[in-house]
Amino acid sequence: MQLSRRQKSFGTIAGLCVVALLVDRLFLAPSGATAAGDSTPDTATTTPPSPLPAVTAPPARNSKHVIAEKLDRLAETEQLDPDNVRDAFLIPEGWIPETPEFITPVEQGSAAAEFLAAHRLNAVMANSRGGYAIIDGKRLRAGEQLDGFTLVDVRARSAILERDGIRIELSLP
Repeated sequence: MQLSRRQKSFGTIAGLCVVALLVDRLFLAPSGATAAGDSTPDTATTTPPSPLPAVTAPPARNSKHVIAEKLDRLAETEQLDPDNVRDAFLIPEGWIPETPEFITPVEQGSAAAEFLAAHRLNAVMANSRGGYAIIDGKRLRAGEQLDGFTLVDVRARSAILERDGIRIELSLP
């Protein structure tokens, strides 16, 4: 039977894994361990004690308190005032887009008041390109117009429309 190149590669890798396992178990096993995994150490395979001092693990404590204690010690040694330290996760103000003021009181008889009275927001779907709003069963993308008002923004529960610099907000019921 002829072996393919792929079968030969797998065979070579499997053979190397077996050799690595044997080397690990026979030569690199920690002191007191045996190749068979017995709990009794084999006197022929034990290594002499190391001249280095033994390192003991600290007693188990709640890791949250350990980190807090280390941070408190660091703040003391560096003379840091926690009230005057900049928040590393705070978003810079330049990255936050300005949100324009919306007209809350709409003048009676104005185009905005008529639009708000005549139309109802049915659904919204916000996405990175502005999103969609369904107003009176009609789907509008950001930038499209309805009765002279342009859809400029879609939020989680509302749609923002603008006409002649006047912005109005239609909210879901």
